[in-house]
Amino acid sequence: MKNKFMNGIADEIWASLSARDASEWDLRCPPRFITGDMIEGTFEAFGDAGVLHLGVTFPSSGCERAEVYVDPWMVNGFGLRPGDRVQGEADQTGGGMPKLQTVEAVNGLRPDRAWQRPDFSRLVPVYPDEQLLLSVTGPDEAVDGESTMRDIDAYAPIGKGTRALVIAPAAADRACLLAHMAASIETNNPEVELFVLLLGGRNFDPACMSAAASGGEVICLDRFESPSRHVRAAALTIERAKRLVELGADVAVLMDGITLLSDSCARVCGDRRAAIYESRLLFGAARNIENGGSLTIIATAFEERKDIISIMTDVSTASIRLTHSRLDNEFPGIDSKRSWCRRDDLFHRGRGL
Repeated sequence: MKNKFMNGIADEIWASLSARDASEWDLRCPPRFITGDMIEGTFEAFGDAGVLHLGVTFPSSGCERAEVYVDPWMVNGFGLRPGDRVQGEADQTGGGMPKLQTVEAVNGLRPDRAWQRPDFSRLVPVYPDEQLLLSVTGPDEAVDGESTMRDIDAYAPIGKGTRALVIAPAAADRACLLAHMAASIETNNPEVELFVLLLGGRNFDPACMSAAASGGEVICLDRFESPSRHVRAAALTIERAKRLVELGADVAVLMDGITLLSDSCARVCGDRRAAIYESRLLFGAARNIENGGSLTIIATAFEERKDIISIMTDVSTASIRLTHSRLDNEFPGIDSKRSWCRRDDLFHRGRGL
């Protein structure tokens, strides 16, 4: 089902890419591109071929897009995977879409060493045993959002490799909570590679989130983007995180929100149950790797969508549930009675609350 679903998206997008004329590609590619220049971009597969998104994992809404075409023989010859950060030389002759000519490095590795990378699906997952501390200041210091971060550390601690679902009303400012988390992760855990994905974000969310996660990458797509772009952005962000985990890195992905992602999947494939299943596959990619890296995913969901919450919080998916409190004096607040964490004893062992 997964391959059929993703191939359907790939065919649809690839058909739209092929239908564009050369003049449109000239507008989409920055005029600073010069044939023979060294370029770097994130690889996204479309069927047997693909494109490189230059400089970013996925272009946000309103940002200039620059893409380089990658031939199928280069994909197979260098073993490129979705989410790979590729460096090489591109050629733009004939006024069309620039094409990748050579590959100098894949994720910072020589092309011959890139073949020796482990496969993410074959890595051995284990229980998260190292906590991502969110509280920054002491108990007597007043900082915006700090008491909420201390509540999370106490009642639903987030570890490296956990899947955390933040449940909040549709009108709640979920991005505010994610901004506090992003700032705390960067301060307390500078070794963690941070990605923030905002689906259906407001026009001021990218600037606010970029200030909070200055060392990470922020990808924001508004509600006016097509559903297929929402799905592509989420899938490519998770794939980019997987490629980093294969190299032994600790990665955290903050996603707002998984509800809109499920709705976008439903519009693309036409089946709501299959759409929730696809969202669950992306959310379930989080894991802690034995003797390796980790992938942590913190996603938000609307409290009103009981179908998504029930599937995401079952035994095999979410390991942490954070429930927004309407009655808390500080916004956003956490309801300690409706928030929980599986195996939190691994974090509190030997030191208590």
